[in-house]
Amino acid sequence: MKNIFAFFASIIILFYFYFGFKGFNPVKIWSSFYQSDLYINYEGGFMRRGLDGQLIYELSKFTSVNAMMIQKSYNLLFFLVFIGLTFYFYLKYKPPFFLLFSTSVLLLFIFYLGRGIRKDHILMIFFFLTCFEIVKRKSKLWTLIAINILFIVASLIHELFFIISFFPVVFLIKNFMFSQEQKSAYLKSVAALIPSTLVFFYIFFYGLGTLVQQTLILNSWKQIGVENIVFNSGIFDRSLYIWELGFTRNQYFSFFAAILCHFIFMVIIISNDLKNRQLKINFYILILLQYGVLILLSVVAKDFSRWIFLCNLTTLIPVYILKTETTLYPNENQDHSFPIFNKIAWLPYILFFINTMPHSGWSFNDYIVYNPVNLIYKIITNKPIF
Repeated sequence: MKNIFAFFASIIILFYFYFGFKGFNPVKIWSSFYQSDLYINYEGGFMRRGLDGQLIYELSKFTSVNAMMIQKSYNLLFFLVFIGLTFYFYLKYKPPFFLLFSTSVLLLFIFYLGRGIRKDHILMIFFFLTCFEIVKRKSKLWTLIAINILFIVASLIHELFFIISFFPVVFLIKNFMFSQEQKSAYLKSVAALIPSTLVFFYIFFYGLGTLVQQTLILNSWKQIGVENIVFNSGIFDRSLYIWELGFTRNQYFSFFAAILCHFIFMVIIISNDLKNRQLKINFYILILLQYGVLILLSVVAKDFSRWIFLCNLTTLIPVYILKTETTLYPNENQDHSFPIFNKIAWLPYILFFINTMPHSGWSFNDYIVYNPVNLIYKIITNKPIF
């Protein structure tokens, strides 16, 4: 029953955002693939997030094809690949459908698509490819080279990739490549990512972008006929820290309570689904690290729903890959450690109906208005419950 609800909730919300229950509208769908982040290029000098923008720019100049057409096609192509890889992962590694299609993971992603299709799906493609490369278990040297290439390319597309992927990939490298060397396994796994780490630090310290670069970039697009680009805040100007949003004490409390609800939802479902004590402990360590990343991202950028989605998905992917692929955690009878999670196995079914996270800004009222039950009811009846 819970899987059926998750499936139909996904379909209803997806149709709402892309069709609006007003019929098929290809123009609306096509326009949703415009994203200003994909127009950042290197025409003003090196800066973060500029790799794919530069490729689009050069391709448009070389082919004389409209740059906006290329950009939307590029975004659409990656979006379709992301959908394909997600279903491949689901069919091969079999995470709980109720978990994957929940408002802590993919449903939350669908929620904020209405605000524009950012680069998140592109980053997740590189994350999938990195994880699958580790699983192939070819020669250790080739695997490490391939991982670092994927990390560097993805970080040049968006530095967020390195931030959300570092701990999960170290987790996989340790278990697949250095599992027999327990004392130094994590250090070796971290050292394996030194080349991509150096690139990330270079981006962080020397590629943040300036207002002068913004002007030069906008002028470069005007020369090939692309006008009226407006970049998202926080790219060429400074980040907006959470304490500058004017939250009250109660808003801070409800904000962190909402994050805690997502954390509880993930921990209970995944913990009860894992059979091996050691794998559970590894999962607890990983999700704590990823939620630490989530909180740090929330401090410096207000795209709160994105951080929930990205950190939850990059947690469950390596856990279920490890559960299926490695012989370190063989199938065993139900593990009875941490029995508290078995006793409260009913709690995620309640959280599924109330968990959400507004894209930016925060008040407890947002949490009520944007919860999935209220949103789906409003979509169907055009009247909210709350």
